[in-house]
Amino acid sequence: MMFLFWEKLKKSFYYASEGIIYTIYTQRNMKIHIAISLIVLLLGMWLHFTFLDALFILFSIGIIMGMELMNTAIETVVDLAMPKVHPLAKVAKDVAAGSVLLLTFIVMMVGFLIIFPYLYTFYLQGGKGIHSPNSTFFAFVGVFLLFITYTMKAYWLNKKVQFQPDVLVGILFYVWSYLFLYFKILSWVLLLSILILLFYRFKNGYTFLAFLQNFLISIGGFYVLYYLFF
Repeated sequence: MMFLFWEKLKKSFYYASEGIIYTIYTQRNMKIHIAISLIVLLLGMWLHFTFLDALFILFSIGIIMGMELMNTAIETVVDLAMPKVHPLAKVAKDVAAGSVLLLTFIVMMVGFLIIFPYLYTFYLQGGKGIHSPNSTFFAFVGVFLLFITYTMKAYWLNKKVQFQPDVLVGILFYVWSYLFLYFKILSWVLLLSILILLFYRFKNGYTFLAFLQNFLISIGGFYVLYYLFF
């Protein structure tokens, strides 16, 4: 019973990931959202936002990405139901796109209100205004690496030779990197779980190049960002 539950959960995770990958691959606006989010996350790592500021930033990124995914879903359903041009189909698409646009403006204002004081303090203090390190740094790193992994998967989508990194493996690699810094005993326990997962993933078509991408993004990327900004 537990095995069946895990299999259903895993399939749901991968199906949802396919929706994210498809949206990144096909939608120009999603690519723009990803690029801006990566820049904001790098700023967050550099300036070490407070917990509350980081919470607002992550929530804003999440809601705008979610709305873009919903907009893509609505457009796809409308195209399926009404392949020919129809005024009501246009209205449905325009309203869905308008909701994303309106939310984007609001999120931009939220980002400006949060980020500008940090940059202004940094400028006034001659480059010495960076806040003390805090736990929000690792949340920013995790989201940053997750976006990079999804972007790489979108890059390989529909290529003749596919070497897509695995999202779940990437998440576990990131968690392992964090635990290895602070909780080494737990990191070795997690490593065993990762090795079991890799064994099954390799049996199902996971390649060495995909593994290498996961390793470089999640473990290599984690330590590069850690030593650069923390």
